[in-house]
Amino acid sequence: MRYPQPDNEDEFEDFCLRFYRKHLDRQNLKRYGKRGESQDGVDIFDPLCLKPASAVQCKHHEPYKTLPPQKIKDEVAKAENFPHPLSHYIIATTAKKTKNAQNCIATLNRRKTKKFTVEIHFWEDICELLSQFHRVQAEIIVYGQSILAGAMEQIPRAHQIAPLVEKLLKDRRLDAAKYELEKLDALNSTGNLSLEDQYRYLRLKGKVAVENGQYSEAGKCFLSAFDKSPDSDEAKQNHVYGVFLQGKPNEAHELARQYFDDGLRNAVMASHLVHTCSATIGSPL
Repeated sequence: MRYPQPDNEDEFEDFCLRFYRKHLDRQNLKRYGKRGESQDGVDIFDPLCLKPASAVQCKHHEPYKTLPPQKIKDEVAKAENFPHPLSHYIIATTAKKTKNAQNCIATLNRRKTKKFTVEIHFWEDICELLSQFHRVQAEIIVYGQSILAGAMEQIPRAHQIAPLVEKLLKDRRLDAAKYELEKLDALNSTGNLSLEDQYRYLRLKGKVAVENGQYSEAGKCFLSAFDKSPDSDEAKQNHVYGVFLQGKPNEAHELARQYFDDGLRNAVMASHLVHTCSATIGSPL
């Protein structure tokens, strides 16, 4: 899918912020400084400095213009003076893709004294990466708020999707369940889910991950779901299961016993006590 390029520098930076939040899985990315300030070659960075620390330089050009190797070297040199440590530096550009630019990137990465790795994303590269996302999600990233209202009308509400995913899982229609879950993923990426719906989404994502044998990923999802709604009995059950799937059966057993002693004495929690004690993976919650 070839998406239209943003019209100007500000729109391109806004797009890059939406895109790299998703591509790098860093929702906390922010624009760095403001136009006119010295930015040390960085337009987008992670103020939490989570590892691996990445930063993005946005270069908006007409699609027929090229990005000279010397300009790439200049931006990398600036980024080497960035006041926060970087592991990876990305130059995102709408300029024409050239082998000279690509060779320059490879040369920079071969340096023995490099402070970080360097990557360049031309617009066609970005479009290819966008194609890996759900179509609605990709279009929201590209077009921003201008398409959001219309896109949301095309997607069923979270409270309609969640029961469908539950039924598909029960019927062992895993591919269909995964497909429907992608709709919730698209909704979640826009920040339009309530806390209750975020909990449902993360819990279902964990259950689908279990069915696909992705136990560590499932554990992360169950723990994130618990964080969204820590007071419900179901969330506490998710809490125990998430810890167990993270490879911590002893910790999960102690947690289950604590909940059991606190009065949460149902069949699921009793099952967790048994499963965590024997250190075997039980059934999805």
